[in-house]
Amino acid sequence: MTFKDNIHSYDPGSSLNGVVWTTRVLPDSVDIDLRNGTGRFSVEDLKVSDWFSLSNGFRQGKHVPATVSFDVRWDTPLEQVRIRDPQVGFRAEHVENQATIEWSAEQEGFQFISDPAETSTSTDSKVGRERNGVFFR
Repeated sequence: MTFKDNIHSYDPGSSLNGVVWTTRVLPDSVDIDLRNGTGRFSVEDLKVSDWFSLSNGFRQGKHVPATVSFDVRWDTPLEQVRIRDPQVGFRAEHVENQATIEWSAEQEGFQFISDPAETSTSTDSKVGRERNGVFFR
């Protein structure tokens, strides 16, 4: 079997009300500085499932237990951007920056470990706030 034959889709599944890909993490897993546009989201051994494909996950099909760990860092602020469009009810304030990530997954019979964070390349990374819909004023 070659790597292209192996398909994995890791996520925590769906809640009873249909919300997908959402789970609780410890509060100290997230550290965001909106003013400076920097942050970190770091989790170790998060229990998820490998659904093998996105469509199988949506159907809540066959899956196996797995864990994932990741460390995402947003730093090196580049530019502050403000967007306001009252016609569609949207407002955003964010800081464009550089992001890096290390990521790993483990389950019975399989393990994946990404390259180190310093080898990451960032193409579009932002930290900020958005408001839309009924929350727009």
